[in-house]
Amino acid sequence: MQLPEQPEQPEPMLEFRGDINAWQGETQYFLVRMNDATLRKYMATWLELRGITEPTNAQTHEAFIHCRKVSYWHGVRDPDVQTARSPGYKPPEQR
Repeated sequence: MQLPEQPEQPEPMLEFRGDINAWQGETQYFLVRMNDATLRKYMATWLELRGITEPTNAQTHEAFIHCRKVSYWHGVRDPDVQTARSPGYKPPEQR
């Protein structure tokens, strides 16, 4: 018996929240938040690491999309990037 295909889940992305003036996103396990300047700093670094010093609009957009992925921030140790367990997180032994 073949199992039905599961629809692909979109990857969680950072969204700008005007009420807190910050970018924020989360998965069921992980929450991340930062200000706009920090997101832009990481976008510039992402481009620089690829040897792009004068990015086109398309390259800047690619960096923006990449850096908005919540998974990109997992494990980042930067005081300007706030990370925490998501409020609904339950350790495996409590699920």
